[in-house]
Amino acid sequence: MSDFVKLMAIALPLQFALFFLIYRLTRLRGKQVTLLVIALTLAVYVPWGIITWTSLDQFAYRLAFFVTFPYLFGIVTSHWEAAEARGEERSGNFFHWAPMTMFLFFVGIATVDAIIISLADKGMSGEFAAKFLPTPRSGASAVSYFPGAVSHDFQEKELQYNAHQEQLKRQDALGWTVRKGWVGQVVAGQPAVFKLLVTGPDNQPVDGASINGRFLRPANHRLDTPFTMMAEGAGSYTVSVNLPAPGRWDLVLTIERGEDRYELTASTSVNEPGMSGR
Repeated sequence: MSDFVKLMAIALPLQFALFFLIYRLTRLRGKQVTLLVIALTLAVYVPWGIITWTSLDQFAYRLAFFVTFPYLFGIVTSHWEAAEARGEERSGNFFHWAPMTMFLFFVGIATVDAIIISLADKGMSGEFAAKFLPTPRSGASAVSYFPGAVSHDFQEKELQYNAHQEQLKRQDALGWTVRKGWVGQVVAGQPAVFKLLVTGPDNQPVDGASINGRFLRPANHRLDTPFTMMAEGAGSYTVSVNLPAPGRWDLVLTIERGEDRYELTASTSVNEPGMSGR
């Protein structure tokens, strides 16, 4: 059960109980009780929503549900009151088509929005993915969620744009050349050696550097693999890496020596077991 469903399962019965408790124990009319319940709900939800903030969309569609359901209760009680004023039974005139159409319209919008945001945030469960997504030709299982892997980190660089531009200038001034690649074939689920050769101006080796990086899985950030490379001398650095899935992987690499810093990004392809690679 999703967090949204759990929240609604708790909040909506509380709103229902609060509405009809106030309606029965006071002389307030249905519309007045509706406004009071909505105000009390906002007084509780808005601070809590800000403290537990995840996104504006999520905050908004929850708020839509919290406001819409007291409105439904207000429709019911208003028609009760109108029926009693005409000397009719309450059950004879429960709803009117116009406000109910508005109610159903906003509930529909909020429901669709909630489904879209939930799928974007957490994806489908394995059972739903198997039913609604095409079966991969390789026979692998399908996943449907935003992985969260952003190898180039553009948003953070935008926040620090000037500093990043200065870093690029310093990096270019170093004159370093980085050559990288796998030693032999790289196969999913099997250790493979990743090698780096760093040279400076006049092809002089860059020794004594600290090299850290990550292989990022675009389809599933849970598979991201960090690593630290070991120096072998003459500007050469290696690391043994075991990437668990075939297909494309992105690489983010940082080379540091003293105050010098060099960053690069790249991508690579990992083979399935039993297949020849590149």
